[in-house]
Amino acid sequence: MARVKQEHHISYDPEWKVWLYKGEHMLITKMGWGAKNTVSMGFLEALEQFILRNRRRATDLDKATQEESKINRLCTLDMFDCDSAQDEQARLEEDLVEGEDE
Repeated sequence: MARVKQEHHISYDPEWKVWLYKGEHMLITKMGWGAKNTVSMGFLEALEQFILRNRRRATDLDKATQEESKINRLCTLDMFDCDSAQDEQARLEEDLVEGEDE
């Protein structure tokens, strides 16, 4: 089953949106609420280490979402059946992961 993606506003003016997985969206929203108060240096150091450890494994959801939309359009236009569309989506996701390793 594919993970749910959601759009998140980093800024409203100027408008800047990014795609996040649903759980990440919940976390970053809570972090935004917490940032209205003082945050600890320890929290920022831990967050920085998390970013350093995970940057290479990150998936560009904007690119993945564009590919997913293309498959959904093809399925809607009956260019191929929806079962093969799911197979094609899995192949595209594998290609994205392989592209990160290069």
